[in-house]
Amino acid sequence: FDEAMKEFETMTGIKPSIGGSLKGLGTKTARVGLDNQAYIEILAPDLKKPGPIGAQLMNLEEGSLVPIHYAIRQTDLSDLADDYVPNELGYDPDRIAMCRAAPDGTPRKWEMLFMHGHFHGGTVPYFVDWGDCEHPIGSIAQVGSLKSFVVSCPAGSKVSKLLK
Repeated sequence: FDEAMKEFETMTGIKPSIGGSLKGLGTKTARVGLDNQAYIEILAPDLKKPGPIGAQLMNLEEGSLVPIHYAIRQTDLSDLADDYVPNELGYDPDRIAMCRAAPDGTPRKWEMLFMHGHFHGGTVPYFVDWGDCEHPIGSIAQVGSLKSFVVSCPAGSKVSKLLK
């Protein structure tokens, strides 16, 4: 985690803000706030609090910065999870409810939808519904703009259909 944060700072001149552990997922995080409610999140396994995503990260080269996924903000995950993901895309939806206290003790609740059963790796997004809680960049400085973001996947794949 520390090596990846140092590498990010060396590459960009920007020091990420520590986000803490994500309970149940097995990860610890740091974030860099961008404009338009976008951010980059550095994830690493949290060996003190293991979980499924942390276990996946253990397969990566230690200290390396490797893009592994990206999120698309969605306000209601029900139709995606109940119909579109399983019936249109043929993927297995995995809905995860998360809860964490903000620094002032206010509860933060949000929901994520991951898709399993594809073999496209990080080209397949996950969806996040922040609900009524403050967006993660609300507590960190915005230090830049996202100028472009490119996802490459096989032509005609279900991922192409999803992104359209």
